[in-house]
Amino acid sequence: MKPLLEWWEDLNERKSYPWRNTRDPYAIIVAEILLQRTKRDAVIKVFNDFLKKYPNAKALSKSNPDELKRIIGSLGLTNVRVKLLLNFAKVAAEKGIPKDYNELTKLPGVGDYTASMVMSLAYGKDFAAVDKNVARIFIRLFDLTPANADRPQDDPTVRKIAEKCLPSGKAKEYNLALVDLGWYICRPKKPLCDICPLRTGCLYFLKVKRGKANKDLQPRL
Repeated sequence: MKPLLEWWEDLNERKSYPWRNTRDPYAIIVAEILLQRTKRDAVIKVFNDFLKKYPNAKALSKSNPDELKRIIGSLGLTNVRVKLLLNFAKVAAEKGIPKDYNELTKLPGVGDYTASMVMSLAYGKDFAAVDKNVARIFIRLFDLTPANADRPQDDPTVRKIAEKCLPSGKAKEYNLALVDLGWYICRPKKPLCDICPLRTGCLYFLKVKRGKANKDLQPRL
């Protein structure tokens, strides 16, 4: 993964988002809830105002739902997000935010991906965060066929490879680099393989982009 990390170090936008520059697990979880099915450039417009208004779980747990809707309404999925945020905040305000992965996943609104991001970004632990976009990268790299095409992030082979490729002590950089690779280059449609830092070892690039694949080898994502 050295070429990936070197590419990411040269990426101007890598630290442009405030949730990447904090070790506060509360802020990271809030960001992940706001980022669900939403472009990050939209989230950045409301994220700082959100944290000023609700700087911690206790403040958020006491928030007025209508005021909360007003702040995040531009992101869409408003009612769903408000419910997730309030349910998370009520539990976190009472019990705190744990430093254990398994305990994190018990918090409302916190799944495997968000828990792994918290473990790596907030606590500096070696956890690979795998969502659908990250899974797509490994599926292309290793020419994998996930058991469930709708949820490739749950495929044990995909997750095992993601964990094996993680450089020790570099989980934060690794996870964020994969996020950016999926955003800028390894896109769902029309990936920019010719400038991908992982292209020399990517089976998708070797087979599809060089005309050596048939339709059965096309990625499912």
